[in-house]
Amino acid sequence: MHFIPLAEGVEATSLATLSEGEFAEAVRQCKDAEAQRVYQVSSDVIKRQIGDEWILMPTGELAQRFNGMVSLSEVGDFIWEQLQVPKSLSQLLAAVRNEFEDSGHVIDIETSEFVLNYAFMGFLKEVESE
Repeated sequence: MHFIPLAEGVEATSLATLSEGEFAEAVRQCKDAEAQRVYQVSSDVIKRQIGDEWILMPTGELAQRFNGMVSLSEVGDFIWEQLQVPKSLSQLLAAVRNEFEDSGHVIDIETSEFVLNYAFMGFLKEVESE
């Protein structure tokens, strides 16, 4: 499963009434918009290493909303480091594909889900593209 945020101008209430061609075009627009969104790590998150494990800890206001910590996998740590500077999802996907071997585009889905989930939690922030 992969959540696809709606692009500007695409209304959730009208998706069911679109023809097959119109629906395919709406999905394409949403995926294109998703790939161009730019993200960066939030300044309200600190990354700490405990042994061979990387842990993300929320601080400030984020710590009040998110009562816990997050442990990163090797891929998650790579993504986190990549997002120290703003990157679009398409730029991030290219970097992850270059770093890790993948068959079947699993890494693409996992990277997209990482970004969307961490943005939802407030660990990543969407920033204006330059």
